[in-house]
Amino acid sequence: KLGLYEREYYFYENISKYVPVNIPLFYGLIKDDNLNNIGFLMEDLNKDNFKINLNLNTESINISLKIIEQSALLHSHFWNKDLSTIFPGLIKNNNKMFNPVWSDYINNNWNIFEKKWSHLLTKNQLEIGYKIVTNFSKIQEELSDTNLTLTHGDIKSPNIFYKKISENNYNPYFIDWQYISHGKGIQDIVFLMIESFDIDKIDLYVPIFKNYYYLKLLENGIKNYSIDEYQRDFINSICYYPFFVAIWFGITDKDDLIDKNFPFFFIQKLFNFIDKFVPKNFL
Repeated sequence: KLGLYEREYYFYENISKYVPVNIPLFYGLIKDDNLNNIGFLMEDLNKDNFKINLNLNTESINISLKIIEQSALLHSHFWNKDLSTIFPGLIKNNNKMFNPVWSDYINNNWNIFEKKWSHLLTKNQLEIGYKIVTNFSKIQEELSDTNLTLTHGDIKSPNIFYKKISENNYNPYFIDWQYISHGKGIQDIVFLMIESFDIDKIDLYVPIFKNYYYLKLLENGIKNYSIDEYQRDFINSICYYPFFVAIWFGITDKDDLIDKNFPFFFIQKLFNFIDKFVPKNFL
């Protein structure tokens, strides 16, 4: 229903050759007898000089900064280009695949989620969560208006191979492009921070990463993107895809989960993030 496989096929066949960041070499799509896409062939990065899924909480901060630097390079490269014309298969956050589908899903399942996780979340967190639910479609629209680019959609350490250059020095290679969209670049950075960093570290990292990413955009020539616009996009990004993931996995039966502990830790990290960075009056 999310169109994940087709989006990744589309990325590798149509977009991958234009991205300015490291990705596995793409050799071609694999099709069945009816010419339906059933897979793709790409470079094997499972080599001695590559690692996958480094723990960014314990590694040098320089590795995380390299990920953010490369993300800013990716976003700057496609910034405010007419991607809907250039890549018709690249869709915005308010496309009919997401809106009202995701908003309806959130609204229909919030009560189930709230009942299941109320023991873990504070009253304030649940109140802001409800406000996000009621404003979800508006958030989708705001993430689809101006200053758009190609977003990876699911940047986190498990979706990165790290090529070792020297001690504590790696170049990131991005994989898993199933969640690409025509959206706001900061969506990628927000998801990276929520997904890949522990609660006890995030207060230190957020101001560094948030400011570093914005400065890298400016260094890469991005203009007419004010701090106020950036701040609004930052908050909307917290309330969008990570929130959808929390509801989705938060109501999924444990027997259907590969990582049965994922919802417990992700929901805590997200709502801690919401507590700290989403003002009540914003929504």
